[in-house]
Amino acid sequence: MTRTNTFVSLAILAAAIFAFSSAYSPARHESAKLRADIRAPKPQSALERPMNGFGLSPFSLGAPVPPDPTEIIKQRKQIMTAGGYTTPEKYFYMNVKELTDLGRAGDVFASLQLGERYWNEAKSLEYDPDMDYSDAPKNIAVRHFLVAIREGAGNVIPIVAKRMLEDGEIIDAVAWNMISQRGGQLENQKSFNQSRNFSKLSYEQLNAAQKKANDIASELGITL
Repeated sequence: MTRTNTFVSLAILAAAIFAFSSAYSPARHESAKLRADIRAPKPQSALERPMNGFGLSPFSLGAPVPPDPTEIIKQRKQIMTAGGYTTPEKYFYMNVKELTDLGRAGDVFASLQLGERYWNEAKSLEYDPDMDYSDAPKNIAVRHFLVAIREGAGNVIPIVAKRMLEDGEIIDAVAWNMISQRGGQLENQKSFNQSRNFSKLSYEQLNAAQKKANDIASELGITL
């Protein structure tokens, strides 16, 4: 073999080795893998796939659970009966629209139901399409109780006073207690006397409570 042929053979062999090593180099293999990962998205598991066309599954952890009306009515009956301001049975099963229409017509039982529901059942009322969102639920409850009181349900006055005290609304509590005392309803005196918030009332707070009581009395058509 001539020197020229030997040189050509070595050149061809070197080129072949270079081509082989380049084709199977780790860097090139990793680059190809990354491109494949970008082109082919990771398949979703059955739990990750959305239910197209159906929205949130009612069995998913994030789905709200509708309240049990039977249990809610049972608790409301217990509270209202214990407080002495219960209503005939049929009112417990009426919706917001039915009660609102009756309340506007002067039905005291409807106003009592609305007052109780907005005070203690605001969360469950959100499932009723006719819920009133014009104000905070407690304020709406007070308005309905005021209507009921004007229609003769005066025994609700000390109940509102005590609830305000329990909720820490001391100025409103004192105001309603003034109305209660004006009617000779003194059952809350022990609770007020034992309240630290009541014992620490400032002169300014007492004045604010008196003004609030005058406003309530005006709405009820009475004088203090």
